[in-house]
Amino acid sequence: MAHHVGALDALGIGLDDPRAQAVTQTGGLPYHGGPGSNYMTHSLAAMTETLRRDAGSYGVVSGVGMHMQKHAYGVWSTTPGAAAPADPALPAAAGGPVGIVASPSGDATVATYSVLHGRDGEPERALLICDLPGGGRCYAVLDGGPDVLRSVEVEELIGRHVTLTPQDQLNVARLS
Repeated sequence: MAHHVGALDALGIGLDDPRAQAVTQTGGLPYHGGPGSNYMTHSLAAMTETLRRDAGSYGVVSGVGMHMQKHAYGVWSTTPGAAAPADPALPAAAGGPVGIVASPSGDATVATYSVLHGRDGEPERALLICDLPGGGRCYAVLDGGPDVLRSVEVEELIGRHVTLTPQDQLNVARLS
């Protein structure tokens, strides 16, 4: 049970609580591991079986990425949630592969991004994937200090226009 102590603590469940036995579907990584965090696939499959036995119930699946740097949670149920309305401001999914442009310069639109944090919990940098006017994509690093990084954690960056400049073998993006 030692492998569940952190999850139980986060959920406010003591080791002596009867609910503690229901925290895991697979026994956790020490008992059901696999390369590249594949144990999460098994956790999802086990949760699917559990939820199908109890229609309308909910389950939480959590796990860490391959290098122990990302933690992801998902809440699952047999009851469908409300469909998210389509946002006409967001581009439609591409039908095929999109070419990567190594060192673009000029205007671009943020397709997606992630803000990376240091051990102190503060944002250190933002990594972007940007759509280019010519139809390609590129990777970029957002220019700006801690205030800019904190702002893009609160205000959505997807769909925003940036200006790209190749610099020291990186594509640097500045908010337009």
